[in-house]
Amino acid sequence: MPEMAMLTAIQQGDKVIYIRHAKTNSQKDQKPLDLSDCAKQRNLSEEGKEQSRMIGEAFQTLNIPVGQVLSSPYCRAKDTAQIAFGQYEINNDLRHLSGVPEDQKAAVIEALDKLLQRTPAPGTNIILVSHSPNLSETTGIVPRESGSLHIFQPRPGGYEYLGKINPDEWPALLKM
Repeated sequence: MPEMAMLTAIQQGDKVIYIRHAKTNSQKDQKPLDLSDCAKQRNLSEEGKEQSRMIGEAFQTLNIPVGQVLSSPYCRAKDTAQIAFGQYEINNDLRHLSGVPEDQKAAVIEALDKLLQRTPAPGTNIILVSHSPNLSETTGIVPRESGSLHIFQPRPGGYEYLGKINPDEWPALLKM
């Protein structure tokens, strides 16, 4: 879908937008993982914070309606959601798959599949802020770029992938 059509689609609402958290620093998540301690996790870099601000600014400037915002409990995802959108809810089904025990991974993948099928409140978009492996394992779509948006149209019993917007595309979209 061309850039302008993608922008128009999300401006109309009724989409589920999956955002891979913004760029991070080089720190690794420390084991054992403590989701309540951001100092022991990989966090947003300054560039990632700026990406998050740009996403939020683009949504406001381009009148992209935001309804429910759900985030992984990891600090890098929560910070992306907070900086971009202000309010968000933590959803444990969006946590990074590497932190999910093997016997629970299928349930987490199924939960994301259901979130992608969820119908947003009329005239709004549902925002999901999470991690690359989750979307890859659920849909086969690999969100390579941090801060990338992947747009889904919920359908009865499923969803349709419409396309993506990468962080470096926002400046051009803001000029349209």
